[in-house]
Amino acid sequence: MAPPSPAPALGAVLAQFRAGDLASAESGIAAVLAGAPADAQALHLGGEIASRAGDLVLAARRLRAAAATAPAPEVLASLARVQWRLGEVGSALEGARRSLALRPGFVPALLVEAFGLFATGDREGCRRSLAATGLPDTDPMTVEFAFQAVAEIVRDGRRVFAQDRAPPDAGRPLSLTVVTCSVDEGKLARCRAALRASLAPGFEHLEIRAPRSLAEAYNGALAQARGEAIVFVHDDVEVLSPGLDALLARALARADVVGVAGTRRLAGPTLGWAGQREMRGWLVHGSSASATWDFSALALRAGLDAGMQALDGCFMAARTAAARATGFDAATFDGFHFYDLDFCLRARRAGLAVAVDTGILVAHASRGGLGPAWEAQAKRFVSKFAPIGQGPSEPNHFHAVRFGTADEARAMQAELDGFCAALGSREP
Repeated sequence: MAPPSPAPALGAVLAQFRAGDLASAESGIAAVLAGAPADAQALHLGGEIASRAGDLVLAARRLRAAAATAPAPEVLASLARVQWRLGEVGSALEGARRSLALRPGFVPALLVEAFGLFATGDREGCRRSLAATGLPDTDPMTVEFAFQAVAEIVRDGRRVFAQDRAPPDAGRPLSLTVVTCSVDEGKLARCRAALRASLAPGFEHLEIRAPRSLAEAYNGALAQARGEAIVFVHDDVEVLSPGLDALLARALARADVVGVAGTRRLAGPTLGWAGQREMRGWLVHGSSASATWDFSALALRAGLDAGMQALDGCFMAARTAAARATGFDAATFDGFHFYDLDFCLRARRAGLAVAVDTGILVAHASRGGLGPAWEAQAKRFVSKFAPIGQGPSEPNHFHAVRFGTADEARAMQAELDGFCAALGSREP
């Protein structure tokens, strides 16, 4: 009698793996392999589980066994990816090319090939392989796969695409006024400490307690600001980039308003209304008060993009003269929403350059919420800017990876910046 198929047990293990329960998945796959040690499907899944858990030696052993039994393109690409992570560049390239010979254009294999070629100094070959993936504007699953592959480099403690860059040559630094509204002393203290770590002494910090609305508070700050440039930052935001002065001076030499996340086409009352392809920017969700730092990317595009129509208001900087000329609509937006979209859209329509700069990295503790207050202000926004918001919203999402430290989040920024340069999707 033939032994029972491991398929039902594999389904349960796969569900645990997809749910992120790696301990249960490893226990389950070990039991399956004890009864069917040569089952290629179980070996493949076991290799992926061990790889995700960081046991690359076990992952390679299982995947080699799977490839020897059933050298399918998926198995060969998985093995090549693990070999790449182990530093076995030659073996990784060979495995990726075997996979591509069986399935031309297979994205996981193309990425391993591109990574390996970059590591060997073949930049042109790397660009050809990356071009074949369709990145950065292909389907979200492919973008997510590439994003996670770059994150693995950081998790493994390596530097591959990241380049040591000289500080930006911004010429004469701008005097800065920073504006923060808050009713929470703990949040404000963390925000203040991060600013002081990133900026040279001497910046003006206007701390506005218990504002009636952000638009009203920001108009008041504009009236008294002494800096050539003004930064509006939420109290639950911590700047992670060192040398923010130089970064802002460089960005504001090329744009009038700059932020960290935005859209090239504002089609409704959210940044993502026009869909994923219009969105730009990188952002960390986390705080020094927590133990997690979730690095999120809206697109595999880096550098400064001055074609935005709107920015997320968690962090916005502008030349003070440009901000004063635009102002905030405190009469319409008398709460804590839509001051940012309204400000940016009017600035853009007035001919000002509104930009996202991925060189500036901040951590935002909040992910926002669309409650009754937001909905009431959204109706005002849609009414003011009709026909914006009258069409259906397009699909959009963040690509995110969790790290345990702010240093890892900064390393991800550097690695992703270098990857985008290799991809050809980084502005100079």
